[in-house]
Amino acid sequence: MSKKIAMVIAKEGFRKEELLVPKSILENAGFTISIVSSELGNAVGYPNETIIPIDLVFDEVSPQEFEAIIFVGGKGAEELFDDEQAHVVAKLFSKQGKLVAAICAASVILARAGLLEGKKATCFSLYQPDLERRKAIYTGTSVEQDDLVITASGPEAATEFGEKIRETLLEQHTTLL
Repeated sequence: MSKKIAMVIAKEGFRKEELLVPKSILENAGFTISIVSSELGNAVGYPNETIIPIDLVFDEVSPQEFEAIIFVGGKGAEELFDDEQAHVVAKLFSKQGKLVAAICAASVILARAGLLEGKKATCFSLYQPDLERRKAIYTGTSVEQDDLVITASGPEAATEFGEKIRETLLEQHTTLL
């Protein structure tokens, strides 16, 4: 089994903590992270205009090569809410039984891709109506897991989110051994 994870960020406006905190937790657990976005180049996050190089674009991401895909929030994630390529990739991972996760605003991407219907989920409270319109069961908790979908509320939940993803993936490894 691969120990690779795809982390999706907006080209501009991703939330730094929502990327870097889970990324660090997962790298410390032995996972390799690839940064994915809608186009190559550098992505600019906030606060502090954090610069992150993008490794892959959506059509270069294959669920066979990764164990999980994580969508990072921040105001820039709104640019991906209706991005068809982001939806296709999220659905492919889900159909292949891979872990799909999102934090903050990025939970809306999963909702609009149809992956949260009937599932317990959370997000930044501003986006609660969007999740509920798409028939997600909004819980308002900091981190929520429903089967192989993990969602989180925002930057204050980044550590718990990263740990929940790590724990879930390591459990899968143990089960497969």
